[in-house]
Amino acid sequence: MKLVVTIVHNEDAGALVDALLEKEFRATRLHSSGGFLKQSNATILLGVEDAEVDEVVGIVREKCTSRT
Repeated sequence: MKLVVTIVHNEDAGALVDALLEKEFRATRLHSSGGFLKQSNATILLGVEDAEVDEVVGIVREKCTSRT
């Protein structure tokens, strides 16, 4: 069992959580802020089996975009 912690932009969080729930992953979403200009983020916590980590990381990469 692994704890997956992701910190994503608020604009991506809703779609990410929806995609995780669609694949029957249970997630906890926490509002957070930090970084330059104290931007609003979401911290997503998931407990997953070892074999499911790659699938979860793939969903995160698909649903979240990089910002500069």
